[in-house]
Amino acid sequence: MSFEYVFASEEYNEYVNSSFNDVFGFFLNGSNIALLPGTSTPVTINNVNGGTNSSYFKNNDPSDFGIPTPYGTEYDGFTQVLEAVAVDLQPGVVHHLKIAIADASDSALDSAVFLRGQSLGAGSADLAVTGSDDSDPVEIGESLTYSITVSNTGPSDASGVVAIDELPAGVVFQSATVSQGTVTESGGIVTAELGGIASSSSATLSITVTAPNTTGIITSDVTVVASQFDPIKDNNKTSIVTTVVEEIEPPYADAGGPYIGEVDEVIRFDASNSVDPDGFILLYEWDWNNDGAFDHISTQPTAERSFGQVAMSTVAMRTTHADGTRHIDWADLTVYIPHKDPNIYGSPLAEFEESHYTGSIGESIEFSVKPSSSIVKYEWDWNGDGKFDEVTNVARATHIYSEEFLGEVFLRATDSAGKTYADTVGVSITFPPAITGSQLSDNVFASISSSSVGFHGVTMTFDGSASFSSNAAIALYEWDWDGDGVFDTATSDSAVDHVFANGFLGTIALRVTDANGLANISYKDITIF
Repeated sequence: MSFEYVFASEEYNEYVNSSFNDVFGFFLNGSNIALLPGTSTPVTINNVNGGTNSSYFKNNDPSDFGIPTPYGTEYDGFTQVLEAVAVDLQPGVVHHLKIAIADASDSALDSAVFLRGQSLGAGSADLAVTGSDDSDPVEIGESLTYSITVSNTGPSDASGVVAIDELPAGVVFQSATVSQGTVTESGGIVTAELGGIASSSSATLSITVTAPNTTGIITSDVTVVASQFDPIKDNNKTSIVTTVVEEIEPPYADAGGPYIGEVDEVIRFDASNSVDPDGFILLYEWDWNNDGAFDHISTQPTAERSFGQVAMSTVAMRTTHADGTRHIDWADLTVYIPHKDPNIYGSPLAEFEESHYTGSIGESIEFSVKPSSSIVKYEWDWNGDGKFDEVTNVARATHIYSEEFLGEVFLRATDSAGKTYADTVGVSITFPPAITGSQLSDNVFASISSSSVGFHGVTMTFDGSASFSSNAAIALYEWDWDGDGVFDTATSDSAVDHVFANGFLGTIALRVTDANGLANISYKDITIF
């Protein structure tokens, strides 16, 4: 059983801690239950005032404030709303209630007690409120919906249930709906009068707002109250916290790589850089030969696979996200047969220092062999065709490949006596890594040379040879033929032929990438009749 009350007196504040200690009591079966929360301390002038238990006291003394005082009453001070509670009452027997208020030592100044209407009840209802948002983070200026549930775990039915949501500063209220009762909004406060909620039942409140125009953390504070005594008050409040950002990064797949390994070697593939900022990734699927059929499915971002033959290809990786969307990315794969015979043709006087070399088109790659003072000439065959392309007198040389290559470099070394030695080493040359916007560089210049007018069905030549980089050689030329931002042709050749199937009035683009992965883009307006 419980009820709510306020004790007030004109003895405040001049007679605090004196013998004029007016008091209030609510006696149930002879025991006072009008006590300060969580204590056995009765409510009196000396026990509740500006210096003692001040969190329960409201000062209204004209000596401090003048006339008028802050509150619309003649009493010079009064308590906060307090609750008298009795638990474990035996049902089916008669219980006696007595309310007592008394002056102490005199009858000159009045004291009073105010009882909240309909707050006296014999039941209790444990109300709980929970809440969530439909988007966290949310972009500035976008709609945001709060979903709030008020539940009654009993044991009694609850009446007069009211949920109050203090909306965050900066949001703009749009609308609100309730599953029962009525809802209003005023000054950023949403009040839902839900009426009665039976034991083991619930009611819902939905509020839609517009997010602020500034980034940061916003908090929506929700409170629920009812007419019945609530034995557990900690669950009567909840806060919904949302992060406001300028732009939500879209989910994307990242297959990682490039991946390089020997034939029959177990290669570890890793897609852990894939991102879903608004949820989580359910599945990772791998297509080992990029034929459109996904061969490996897992909830983990990593996978392992060995290959029984040489390959220079791509693997595909597809992510499935919590919202059902899918995203795909590709990674380069190189599988090679390593050179395993260090004594070929009289080595080690001609022995490469690395077991395998990798690089990108346009990249300067340095090859080196273990030096020997006996060797006077080194001959290099860069593509293993049996023809020596370069001669040096030192045990190293550099070479730039202009196209993809998976094969071997052949070295022949000659000593001062004319004796020759030889060795081979595997080489994998691929296109440079795909660029992102952050890799566009002013040190790279892209240029398109072509006619601005042509006819559909007729071959046109487009030349990017005037493009250059101050850092490294241009390794990749990519052409966007319809200006949609998707590059349709990729080649290591600076000039390409293209046939427009239909008339076109718009802009084409050329993106050039150097051997260091830096790039830039050039555009050209053309008319195709």
